Amino acid sequence: MNDTHPDGLIELSGELVHDAEVRTVLMGDDQTPMPVLCLLIKADRCNNSPVRSEQVYPAALRHEAEQAARGMKRGTRVTVTSPVAHLRMTMGMTTNIQVHGRAKQPKATPAKEAAHA
Repeated sequence: MNDTHPDGLIELSGELVHDAEVRTVLMGDDQTPMPVLCLLIKADRCNNSPVRSEQVYPAALRHEAEQAARGMKRGTRVTVTSPVAHLRMTMGMTTNIQVHGRAKQPKATPAKEAAHA
């Protein structure tokens, strides 16, 4: 079931394309290593590319993320729910990237030294 909820959540169901895996992502101002359960899903009623779903676990619960991953093998049917505000788009197989230069940075005004009499 692919459905958008009125409270800003999206739900997607489908079949895992690969076994689930746990990766480590540095998060927050202190760059804490966090375990992330990663799924690649062939969504129902969607003929486009697979959807990547990531669930962040607390740093101390890596073993729980790994246990969850062990139970999610290729072909397993899953349903995931995510806040719409956190959706990302990846443009796989990009054929062209044009660079237009950098955004102009404001020039710093040189500091003036005080005149001594």
